[in-house]
Amino acid sequence: MQNASNLQEEDGGKGAVSMHPMNCVMPESVARVKTFIQSLVQIDQKEVSAERGVKDGGYIHHLILCKGFLWKRNTSTASGGSLQYRKRYFELSNIALTYSQNEKQVGDVKSYPVQWIKVTEKMDEGAFHRKHMLQVVIVPTPGMPNAPPQTALHLQASDVNEQNRWVSAIRKACLTNRDMIPVYHPGAFKNGKWTCCRTPASQEPGCSQCHRGITMGDWRDPLDPDLDAQILFSQFLKGRQSLIKKYSPDDGSGSSTRGSSSSPTPSSGATSLGHDDELGGASAAAGDGGVGDKQCRDLLGLVDELKWYHEQCSSSA
Repeated sequence: MQNASNLQEEDGGKGAVSMHPMNCVMPESVARVKTFIQSLVQIDQKEVSAERGVKDGGYIHHLILCKGFLWKRNTSTASGGSLQYRKRYFELSNIALTYSQNEKQVGDVKSYPVQWIKVTEKMDEGAFHRKHMLQVVIVPTPGMPNAPPQTALHLQASDVNEQNRWVSAIRKACLTNRDMIPVYHPGAFKNGKWTCCRTPASQEPGCSQCHRGITMGDWRDPLDPDLDAQILFSQFLKGRQSLIKKYSPDDGSGSSTRGSSSSPTPSSGATSLGHDDELGGASAAAGDGGVGDKQCRDLLGLVDELKWYHEQCSSSA
């Protein structure tokens, strides 16, 4: 049985002599074990696509990885580009990096496939005398009709946390990209030389090594939706009691909001949006409130539903 579980058809004469007669049944036994293992790991792609909205190959349609406003200075390596900084709304998905004037993405919208991104790095503060700068080098696939020239997007974040978030998110989206550029200039080419290495040639290869991993302050690499969901759940769970206390009619102890520690099952309708759930007092207190009360009620219901699924997964594991 041990040899079969190890997919070992023959023991090579090393086993006990009394076990040698079993060698004749080992090929069939190993084949049955392989079939069993395959049945355990096999996934019905049609079922996954129907339940999770994925396309063939297992990639989620247009999964948003990061979004928000950044200040942009667009510099084309062919023409020099503009020196103006303008606030633009950026959206990074598993398909493309897109930016526009506002969240509605109307008017002039530009989009670059993530496969075109070859460098994502932070920049020296002295490059443009601005803090929290990052650069994204776009290199279109050779031979594509109407493809734009190689472009460097110089972007400014509001703080170091946002800078880390964007750099890490873009790198995660490009983990499988090929032909990545190995070196880059952390500075800018001004007054006939690079501010980082003082090299006088504008087309000189970079002076610093590129990175493809995470940045300091962001350890979630590679992109893991399950892990990110777990982190969000833990944050919601931490703030759950504060929300209950704020929207509860009692003296703040929270005793009337939750009578038992058991979690409701989704099938019972206890955590459906818009319904009173096991939160009891919190839901009743917010029943006549405004939009904020309803949002709190809905959020608490979702946290309870996530908690139930989490307990089910933990118990099954």
